[in-house]
Amino acid sequence: MKKIFKFFLMVVLSTAMSTAVWGKSLFVEANADFLFPADSNFKDIYKSTVFMPFFKGGLKFSKNIYAFAGYGFANVDGEFGNEDISFDTKAKLRTLRFGLGYQGDFSKKFHYRLELGGNVLSYKENCEYQGDWAEFNHSREVDESKFALYFGTGLVCDFSESFYACFNLGYSQAKADISDDYDDVNDLKIGGLDTSIGLGIRF
Repeated sequence: MKKIFKFFLMVVLSTAMSTAVWGKSLFVEANADFLFPADSNFKDIYKSTVFMPFFKGGLKFSKNIYAFAGYGFANVDGEFGNEDISFDTKAKLRTLRFGLGYQGDFSKKFHYRLELGGNVLSYKENCEYQGDWAEFNHSREVDESKFALYFGTGLVCDFSESFYACFNLGYSQAKADISDDYDDVNDLKIGGLDTSIGLGIRF
């Protein structure tokens, strides 16, 4: 409990000092993220583009440097097979992103971002068949979480001192071994290229 209190106190003091020196130092964003999956099998079964709500927050440590963390999620349904056998599948994607960023100025209103960090990519899939062929009446599940590096860039447009819009472009990918879960697939590429547009507020 003391460790949690000390950590919380350190965050509060850092935020107060940063705010005193640099003005509004905290920010939160709500983004509409569009993921372009790197895995070709995923795109065949599900979609080539996945919509993912993504929420992000950060703390500015200097005029240009900030730390950030964000969380995104998506649930998708798919189907694969042939005219004789059809499998229904459901997949859950989760991303926990964190790192450091640099924000520079094009002008007083327009800014650019460069970000580098880590990404915990989680993928959970359930594949189930229910039909006349009893030997296929079963379900298989994949549950994988992998760490990957994250590279991002973006643009920021200020509406006022507190409110802004942002456009982001990033890439993060990890590979998981799923040969024990599927006979005909060895590796799963989790992640890929993502773009997002969002609104933010500074405190």
